[in-house]
Amino acid sequence: MTAKDSRYSCLVLFMSFLSHVCHLGFSYGVVGNLTIAHQQAFNISLQQSSLLGSVFVATFYLLGFGMSLCLSSSTEVLPQHFDKYRNLAFAIASSGVMVGVIIWPIASQYFLSIYSYSKAIGIIAAFQIIHSLAGLTFISGNREDVTKEKPGETSANGVLSANNDQVAVSTVCKDERHSPSQESSEKTKVTSEGELPPPQSQSLRKSFTTLLKSYNVWFLLIHAMLRMGGSTIFAVMINKYVIAAVGLTSGEAAFGIALTGGGSLIGCVLVAATGTIKYDRVILHTCVVALNAVMTIILAYITSKVK
Repeated sequence: MTAKDSRYSCLVLFMSFLSHVCHLGFSYGVVGNLTIAHQQAFNISLQQSSLLGSVFVATFYLLGFGMSLCLSSSTEVLPQHFDKYRNLAFAIASSGVMVGVIIWPIASQYFLSIYSYSKAIGIIAAFQIIHSLAGLTFISGNREDVTKEKPGETSANGVLSANNDQVAVSTVCKDERHSPSQESSEKTKVTSEGELPPPQSQSLRKSFTTLLKSYNVWFLLIHAMLRMGGSTIFAVMINKYVIAAVGLTSGEAAFGIALTGGGSLIGCVLVAATGTIKYDRVILHTCVVALNAVMTIILAYITSKVK
């Protein structure tokens, strides 16, 4: 049993943060450097090297397996350890992705420049042990929330149960007095003991069928595929492009990728700061992605004209 918002909760949050650093932050942080490293180590073409990088990133999204191991586990665990600071905990954990994009380009380039390809890959891959350590902290046994007693209440289980039964029966009686014509249409009724019957569980097959019939799900799926595809192509090819087109070194190109992670981190902080404001986040996110695409086209056109 662990209390919410405790020191152990902070440990779970820290390990969840590190897990995000070594998950998506790791993928998009090292894939640009690995594209160049693969080309030099195996003496292959840029197309073959970029294909390796694309497969490397895509494996983290294969059937949602990688997302489930990192993001879904944090989504399930953090609410069990945080109550008052739940939104802040989610913001800190998810910011690990951007921190990873800041750290890993510079760190991976440092290892690749000092050690051989095999040793550098071994050192970089060793950091993935953090996922196992994070998983150990996520396993905390069955939690039981400790409820503070209010003035005038008794802590005896029998008295509390009787009071709850009376409240449930009185609530139903009030509803029946206010709307007697709806008695025949009620699907949930209170038993003689004052307990509600267990809710009917929906089958997995029916839930899956309902999910597939929703056009909103398909729109979000197509949007995610296009967005992640564009992000993957950018992360795989950008290092090689700036080195060949602008004449930067590998270290300077890696530092540029780290700057993009810093910009994303600022955006994450702004989202966390405006978390209490009610607005349509889906529409705003779609507009930002569309603006990003337009600016990419404009910058590509300007760059070609400058040359």
